[in-house]
Amino acid sequence: MTNNPSDNFTRLKLWQLDELEHEGAEQIFQSFIDKNGFVPNWARVMANDPEILVAFVGLMKATMGSGKIKPLLKWKIANEVSDLNKCTYCVGVTESMLKALGAKEDDMDKIIDKENLTDKEKAAVEYAAVVTKEAFKVPENTFHKLEDNFDQEQILEITAVVGLFNYINRFNDALRVLPEKI
Repeated sequence: MTNNPSDNFTRLKLWQLDELEHEGAEQIFQSFIDKNGFVPNWARVMANDPEILVAFVGLMKATMGSGKIKPLLKWKIANEVSDLNKCTYCVGVTESMLKALGAKEDDMDKIIDKENLTDKEKAAVEYAAVVTKEAFKVPENTFHKLEDNFDQEQILEITAVVGLFNYINRFNDALRVLPEKI
């Protein structure tokens, strides 16, 4: 099912739990329902290919879950990438996560404007911006700032966050995935 491109709706089918015939996708949907009370629209669209959904959720958990980079910094990086890509859906998600991690409403403008970031956070956010815009042209001084503040495992983790959000931003925008009406 493809929606009319002239409509302002998602371009591919939004799957429901009771329509799925893939155990992994069913488990993912049920997990979202149990945790949030709903399945995010990106997952409902991604269920058009359950194997991609399962793989993406695994990558998302590995990237955004526990690691050497603190969750708050991961979500600041995700917000920077989503803002640069102008992905309204993902900016909303990243802002919600930043607030859930303790960022106050007053802090949101400072995060977006990169005020009050530590040197370490600035290095990561600057790197995220460069990789998002032109990954093949990361200046040496940008990478050296990263190396001055993070070890190789952390740099990999930061790069994975940047890649993950560049992927989901483009996925959501290309397929016109709209935020949930909650």
